[in-house]
Amino acid sequence: MRSWVLTREATASSAGSTVQVVLDDYSKTATHLVAHRGAGVPMAVGRAETATTAQHVAPASTVATAGSALLWVWVDKVSAPHGWSLPSGVTERAATQGSGGGLVTSVAGGRLTMPSGPVAAVSATAGAPSSKAISWTVVLPPS
Repeated sequence: MRSWVLTREATASSAGSTVQVVLDDYSKTATHLVAHRGAGVPMAVGRAETATTAQHVAPASTVATAGSALLWVWVDKVSAPHGWSLPSGVTERAATQGSGGGLVTSVAGGRLTMPSGPVAAVSATAGAPSSKAISWTVVLPPS
């Protein structure tokens, strides 16, 4: 599995514009387009998992500026659709369910107005164990 966090600052002319991502000829994806008003330059840290588990851990990070928002994304590749349970205090923002064999599922959740300081790693629980998973922690500081 491969995963990316792509960011772009929206301007007044961004409304209604197209976001295009070019992939290989055959790709399975889980895509979340998340907008956050008043954010500065984001900082993302990711973690791949290869052990078979339903507990997927998004990495620890640091909030440098009080008032930052946090976004976590958990993705796994499994044989059957399933849901996700997010950590306490994390609000679900988006979720995807793939189809077919080796489908990709994902969930994105967030927390607003964090104090500055370290952020512990957090786990989301998938409805099925997987040995292919990637998690992200994204800090969105105020602009």
